[in-house]
Amino acid sequence: MVHAKILKHSKESRAWTMIAVGNMEYGLLGASGGYAVKLREYNCQCDSWQVSGIPCCHVMAVISHYYGRGAVKDKVAEFVHSSLTKSAYMQIYVCMSHPIPDQKRWPEVPVCIMILGYTKLMNPPPHSVQPGRPKKQRKSEPDKAPKVGRSGTVICKLCHQAGHNKRSCQRRKGLICNGMMTVLVNDGIAYDMLLVNA
Repeated sequence: MVHAKILKHSKESRAWTMIAVGNMEYGLLGASGGYAVKLREYNCQCDSWQVSGIPCCHVMAVISHYYGRGAVKDKVAEFVHSSLTKSAYMQIYVCMSHPIPDQKRWPEVPVCIMILGYTKLMNPPPHSVQPGRPKKQRKSEPDKAPKVGRSGTVICKLCHQAGHNKRSCQRRKGLICNGMMTVLVNDGIAYDMLLVNA
């Protein structure tokens, strides 16, 4: 997951214009504004790097400029937080995990508890339904693109052209279509009249 985010930020980093200030400090300008990046202090003004521990697109742009595009793969690991490295992950699971016995062999837990000298039956908290529409079970990621709705082209039923409907058709005044005639009356309301052969 860290590698995927680094690749994404690396692609986004190409859109930034950099101004080198000195002492590994840069100013970046882009469409969304300007940001200051201080590589020595592990600091970016967008605060994404400080929060996630993964270099943001601004930092990736600075790393690529400072060390050269060819050395980015080797140098980017120095700017990822130490808790996100493989060695830190392996260190978490160094300790031994004791096996858990089967659920049938678990000790019995009393359903009654003693409160102020009285034995009281402990029930689960009461279930209450919150007002309003329930939330979706799955939370979407903040980086995910918004869902695109279905869209189609509107076609006029009178002139069969795309881009407008029957109500807004410019050619509807006195237009005869499939034995129907649309008549525009003084008040601006259109009526369909069936033509009968006399």
